[in-house]
Amino acid sequence: MQPQSKQQTFYHGVILLLLAVMFLSSGCKRSQEDAIGELQSRHIPFTEKVFLNYLIRGDTEVASIFIDAGVDPNLQVDVREAGYPTPPSVYKQFPNIPILLIAMERQHQDIEELLIKAGADKEKAISIAKAYTKAESDHYDALKEKVEQRLRFPK
Repeated sequence: MQPQSKQQTFYHGVILLLLAVMFLSSGCKRSQEDAIGELQSRHIPFTEKVFLNYLIRGDTEVASIFIDAGVDPNLQVDVREAGYPTPPSVYKQFPNIPILLIAMERQHQDIEELLIKAGADKEKAISIAKAYTKAESDHYDALKEKVEQRLRFPK
C-alpha cells in the first residue's frame, strides 16, 4: 500500500468536510414523521383547531412543528373560530380566512416567515384582507345609515 500524497489527503479532507456539512444540514428540518412524533410526545393533538390555537397565541416553536408535520401553509379556517366577531353579511362573503392572514394581523412575524417559507400565498392573504376590510366597512356604513335614518324619521 502506497502512502497518500498531500493532494490526495487534501481531497479526502474536502470530501469528508462536504459529507459532514450535507449530513448536518439534512438534520435542520424535521421529517414529517419526526414532527408528528414530537407533537405526540408533547401530548399535542395533530389537528387544525389545535394548530390554530398555537398560531393565535404566537407559539413559534409549536407552530413550526405543526408545519413540519404537514399543516397546509395555505389552510383557511373559520373566521369566527379565529376570534374575529364578524357581522353575518361579511361572514357570508368570507367564512374562512388564511392562517397567514391571522399571523399577519396578530403580528406574529416568525410564524409569518415559517408559513411563507412553507409555501403560503402571501398575495392571496393580502387580497383577502383588503376585501374583508372593505366588506366590513360597507356593513358598518350601511348600519350607520340605518341608524341615522331612524333618528331623522322616528316611527
